[in-house]
Amino acid sequence: MARYGSPGSPSAETLAFVETNDPGGFDPLLDVWVAVPNLPGGQDLRFHNLTTGYRTAPLELSVAQPGSGSSADWAGFLEQVEAVTAVGTAGRPDLQGLAGAWLTALQGHGGNLAAAMAANSGLVSSANLATAKGITPGAPTSAERRLIAQHALVLDAIAASVPAISVPAADLATLIATTSGGNSSAAGISAQQADGPSCNGGGSTPTASLTWGNPVTTGMGSAPPGSCLARGGSGPGGNGPSSRPVNVSAAAAALDEAALATTSLRGGSFRPVHGAVIVVYRPNSSERLAPFT
Repeated sequence: MARYGSPGSPSAETLAFVETNDPGGFDPLLDVWVAVPNLPGGQDLRFHNLTTGYRTAPLELSVAQPGSGSSADWAGFLEQVEAVTAVGTAGRPDLQGLAGAWLTALQGHGGNLAAAMAANSGLVSSANLATAKGITPGAPTSAERRLIAQHALVLDAIAASVPAISVPAADLATLIATTSGGNSSAAGISAQQADGPSCNGGGSTPTASLTWGNPVTTGMGSAPPGSCLARGGSGPGGNGPSSRPVNVSAAAAALDEAALATTSLRGGSFRPVHGAVIVVYRPNSSERLAPFT
C-alpha cells in the first residue's frame, strides 16, 4: 500500500504495484509503481506492508494541480479498464456481474477531476486499447501484466480523489489487481462485505486462493487474522456498513498504532481474505515461482 501524509494521520491510501528488477534470488532490486491521488502540494509518501506492519522512509513529493480532462478521456480510459477487467474475469460470470455494475456506475460519472486524472495517466491511447483487448486470459506477458496493473493503480487513485465514485472505483481496482495473474477460474474469489467473518461473524469465506500477477499489496489478504478493516458508508451489498470510509484520516484516528500498521484504509467493499497465495513471476517471463520465495 502507498500512504500519503503523516504516519499517524494519513490523508489517502492507494494500491502499489511491485516488480522485481533483478534476476538474483536474494534481496532483489524492486520497481515500485504508484498512481498519486489528487493531493496538490507537498506530500510525504510511504509504502506499507500490511502483513508485517513495515513501512518505508518517507519520499517527498510535489503534486501539481490536475488540470482538466474531457468526456472522451474518461470514456477512453473506462473502455480500457473494461478490457483489462475482462482478462482476469474470463470464465467467471459472478465476477463479470460485479465488474459490470461497477463499470456502469463509473460510466455515469461526468466530473472533470476523474477525466483529468485519466488524461494525466498517459494510458489512454488506441495502442493500449488494442493491447488490452488482445491479452490472452490466463497467459498475460510481463508487459501486459504491467499494463493491467497500471489501470488498477490509476483507478484506485481516482477512487481516493473523487468521493462520488470512490466505492465502485476502489472495488474495480481491487478486482483488477487481484485477478491480474489472469487466472480467477477457481470458485471462491468474491467481494467480502462488512458482514464477513473478520467483522461481524457472518458471511462466507472464499475457499480458493487468489492469484496475483506480481507482488501487489491490496486490502485483499493483507490483514492478519482477527483484524477488521475500517468500516462506514454503503456499498454494493445494499444497506449497512459494506464500504470503507472516504475519510482516511478519521478511519486512522480510530485505530491504535499497531492496528494502523496492519489495517487497510482504502475505500470499497472488499474484505480481508486470510491465507491468500501470492504468485511471483520470474522477471520478464511467464514462469511462476514458488510462493514467498
